Amino acid sequence: LASFDRKPEISPRKGQLYAVPVKFDDLWKIAAPVGFVEGFDLTAFDRLCQKARSAVDAIVEPQPLWEYPCIITGEQVVVAQFDFNSPPSPATFSTKITPQITGTNGIVFWMDWVHDGYTITSGLLENCTVGNRPQWSVGHRQGVYFLPEQERSKSRCSSVIVNVNFCSDGQLLFHFQHEN
Repeated sequence: LASFDRKPEISPRKGQLYAVPVKFDDLWKIAAPVGFVEGFDLTAFDRLCQKARSAVDAIVEPQPLWEYPCIITGEQVVVAQFDFNSPPSPATFSTKITPQITGTNGIVFWMDWVHDGYTITSGLLENCTVGNRPQWSVGHRQGVYFLPEQERSKSRCSSVIVNVNFCSDGQLLFHFQHEN
């Protein structure tokens, strides 16, 4: 009976939320305005689409990144760490992401799951340095935040402050602040 007094251990024991800025070859276009095409002004359509996206799409949306080429434009950072053997409690995490290459159009998020002596990633399969093409996990989708048009079109890199609220129901709420 004494063995039932022990608190069971949960596996994975820990989770780490990572982020890295990237420059997608094409994926960013799904969130970009069309503008003028073949002499047609589609800005009214763009406004309608942007309004619809902000109303129904998550600010960080899941994408199978192994299908979409990109380059890493800054250092990866740990956004948050979770200990699954402790009771969940609301928390706020904040980090600064600083792209080093102009043209950055997205920030990618993924989780690493830490078990006894090994880690399972849902993101980068190997270390990737700035300016190189990453290899993403094929069996998982990663979270993508597309930078707004006014940020993508800047001639210099600006940092992004990422605030993540971990709610008592397990949800992650993302907030982004762009520095000038």
